[in-house]
Amino acid sequence: MRSTWLASALLLSAPILSCAAMDGDRSGDLRLTIGMAPGIREEKITDSKDPATVPDPANDGTVSMKSEAGLEADIGPLWRADGPGIGLVGGPSFFISSVRGKATRGGFEQKDKLLAYGLMVSFGPSLQAGFVRLEALPFVGIGAAHARTEVGLNAAGAQTSKNNSGEALYLDYGVRVGAYIDGQPGLIGVQLGYQAFYTKVEFDHTVALDSYKATITGSGIFAGLVAGVSF
Repeated sequence: MRSTWLASALLLSAPILSCAAMDGDRSGDLRLTIGMAPGIREEKITDSKDPATVPDPANDGTVSMKSEAGLEADIGPLWRADGPGIGLVGGPSFFISSVRGKATRGGFEQKDKLLAYGLMVSFGPSLQAGFVRLEALPFVGIGAAHARTEVGLNAAGAQTSKNNSGEALYLDYGVRVGAYIDGQPGLIGVQLGYQAFYTKVEFDHTVALDSYKATITGSGIFAGLVAGVSF
């Protein structure tokens, strides 16, 4: 698995390295970003079956959730192709995020948790003015997700029954705008942007809950802090 991620990172960053190599002032940073990521906004339930595997279409439907922001961390190298005026910056990063959402469904409270990790690639324009650096970075990410849902079994929500899933494909995309104080040892700054995610997981049935397929999505504002070391 590690070798697969490494190979993907090298292949995806090859065009960026080529651009940087054409510039005599080639440089880059190893960056760490930690921020608040948007939570789960919607869960679309299909193919429900009761514990006896009998189809249960009454359980299907779309659940609008109250999004609960979570944490996301990204780390990876970004190469620069700076020059007079507008330059370019980009590269691969490893990300991990944990977000939540909750809703009331059938009189009971439902809580969803989503843990995702994978590789994202960002690439976009930059502007350097003295020690101030500005960047706009569209990105796309692909990885794996692990989802868990908890549904209260009584009105007080004192008891819960849990459905746990294995890993499913996870996709996210968006754009982040960054402003940094940039010097030779490294940089520090902030990022603000929009991002959205998608995953489709399959929950097994429990004694009390159906099995079903759930398409989980979310979108919203990302806000984070960035620190980097130049290379």
